[in-house]
Amino acid sequence: MENEPFDAGAALAQLKRFQRRTVDYVFDRLHGADPVRQFLVADEVGLGKTMVARGVIAKTIEALWNRPKRIDILYICSNQAIAAQNLKRLNVLGDRVATAESSTRITLIPLQLRGERDLSANKVNFIRSTTGVVEERALLLRLLEAMGYPFTPLRNALQVDAKGSWDDWVKGMTLQGIDPTIVSNFHDAVRRDPSLSSAIDEMISLFPRRQPTYPDEKRWKRNEVIGALRSKLSHACVSALKPDLIILDEFQRFRELLRGKGEPAELARALFDYSDDTASARTLLLSATPYKMLTLSGDEPDDGDHYEDFLETIEFLYGRDKGTTIKVELDREMRRFRKLLQQLPTSATDAKRARNKVQRTLKRVMARTERVCSTAERDSMLAEPSINVPLAPSDLLQAEAFSRVARAVDAREIIEYWKSAPYLLNFMRDYTLKHRLKDKAANSNPALISALSDAQALGISREQVEAYQPIDPANGRLRALMADLFDSGLHQHLWLPPAVTYYGPASEGTPATKALVFSAWQMVPDALAALLSYEAERRMGAASVVRSYSEATRRRPLQFKLVDGRPAAMRALHLIYPSPTLAR
Repeated sequence: MENEPFDAGAALAQLKRFQRRTVDYVFDRLHGADPVRQFLVADEVGLGKTMVARGVIAKTIEALWNRPKRIDILYICSNQAIAAQNLKRLNVLGDRVATAESSTRITLIPLQLRGERDLSANKVNFIRSTTGVVEERALLLRLLEAMGYPFTPLRNALQVDAKGSWDDWVKGMTLQGIDPTIVSNFHDAVRRDPSLSSAIDEMISLFPRRQPTYPDEKRWKRNEVIGALRSKLSHACVSALKPDLIILDEFQRFRELLRGKGEPAELARALFDYSDDTASARTLLLSATPYKMLTLSGDEPDDGDHYEDFLETIEFLYGRDKGTTIKVELDREMRRFRKLLQQLPTSATDAKRARNKVQRTLKRVMARTERVCSTAERDSMLAEPSINVPLAPSDLLQAEAFSRVARAVDAREIIEYWKSAPYLLNFMRDYTLKHRLKDKAANSNPALISALSDAQALGISREQVEAYQPIDPANGRLRALMADLFDSGLHQHLWLPPAVTYYGPASEGTPATKALVFSAWQMVPDALAALLSYEAERRMGAASVVRSYSEATRRRPLQFKLVDGRPAAMRALHLIYPSPTLAR
C-alpha cells in the first residue's frame, strides 16, 4: 500500500472553489516557472487557510512521491493547542502511512530520528517552539558528558526546577542511535565558540553539589549557558530535517524572524534556506494579519509603523538575495502610486500602470482572499448580512461629552473609539486618554472637572447595574448587534446546535451560525462581552431570582458536586450537554 502512487484528488475535492484556486496558485509559485522559496497566504479570518495548507501539502506529496528521498513536511506552530487542532486537518495520508509526530522542540529531533520513532518513516512532522523541557536538558547533559565535561556538576546545573524525576530522565537518556552528524555538529559548534566553552567551565564550577536553592547570580549564568547550548543544538539539528515544505502558521507571532537578527532568526533562516543536491525547501506562511495594519499618530513608537512593517514582510518573503532590492523598489513605486492617486483624474493612466506594477511585485510572494462581497463569484465561506446601524441622540451626547474630556487632558480626538464601543471611560484600559486622565486627575482643572461630571452622568453606574436596570447601548453598531441577537430570541435557547451538524439530520430552516466581530481596539471585546452578557441575564429575568447583580455573580446555579461520594444536584446536567443517551 505504501508504494502505491499518492493521488491528491481526494484532499483537493474537499476544498471550496476559491480555496482550490489559491492552492493551485501557491503551488505554481513554489514549483512552477521562476519559483519563489517563500509564499504568504493572507486570507481573511474564517476563509480556511488551514485547508489551503492541506491542499498544498497534498500536491507537494503527489509531486515528490516517486523520488527515492523521503518527504519531510514541517508544520511550525507557536503553541500546542493550535497544532493539536490542525493535526487531523493537515493529514492527507490517512491511515496509509504514519504521518504525524507529536508537537515537539526542534532540539528533540535527534530523539525522533532513532528507534521506533524514525523520522524517515513519516511524511509529515510537526515542530513548534516552546520553553525548555526536561528531556532536552537531559540530552544536552549527555552530549556535554561525551565531550569530557564532568557528570555530577552538569547534572546539578541542568536540573533547573525539575524535581525527583530528573534523575530518571538522565538515567534513561543515552546517545545510542542518535545521528552521528548531529552529535558531531553540536560538538564542533561548542568547541569553535571559546566564550561558550569558558561559560560551561564557569557553570560547572558553580554547581559542584546539589542545593535546595541557588543564588540568583548562579541561576542567571546557568540559564544563559543553557540558552546558548539549546541554540547550538538547534542548528545542529537542521541538517537532520531536510525539509521539502515548511508551513509556518500564524506568521505574525514570529515577528523576530523579519528583523533577521538573533538566534531565532538565524535558525529560521537555516531552515528556510535549506537545500541539497535534489531539492530546496519551500516555505508556506499563513496569517490573516502578517503585518501591523494601521498606526496612528498617538501610538507608542515601540509598536512599530505599519508601512515599514509591510515592507519588512515583503523583504523577508523575497529572501536575503533579492529582498533588500525589492523592498527599495517597492517603496519607491508605492510612493509614486500615492502621488499619482492624489493627481487624479488627470493621472489615471499612469496610476493604473503603477498599481499593476505594485500588484505584480506583491503577487509573486503573497495572495489574499477577501470575504464574500469582494470575490467575483461570491463563493467564500462568510456572508456579511445587511444590518441597519441606527444612530440615537444618546450616542451623540456621549461623543460630545467624551470629546470634552479628551480635549481637557490634551488627548487626541476620540471619534474612532466612539464609533467602535460605548462608555469609553468605563472600558478603556491601556489607552493614552486613560493614562493622561489619571495623571491629571489630581489637578484642579475646572474644564476637566466639568467634562468628567457630564461624562459620568452618561456612564454606567453601580446602582444601575446592581438593580439590573436597562443600559442604553449608546452605540449604533452595538445597538444593531443586540437587535440581531435578542430580537430573534437567541438568548432564550438553552443550547444552540452547530450550523453544520456532527450527526443526525440537518435542522429545518435557517440554523443559527457564528458571527465574527472585527475591531482594532482592545476595549471592544470588553465592552461587547460585558454589555451583551448583562443584557442577556437581565432579559432572562435574573433580577427576579436574585436581589442584586453582585449576588448573581456569587451564586453558581450549575454547580455539580459529590455528597458522601455520590453525585448531587445533577438535575441541570442535561442543560450542559443534551445527549439522548444521557437523558435516558
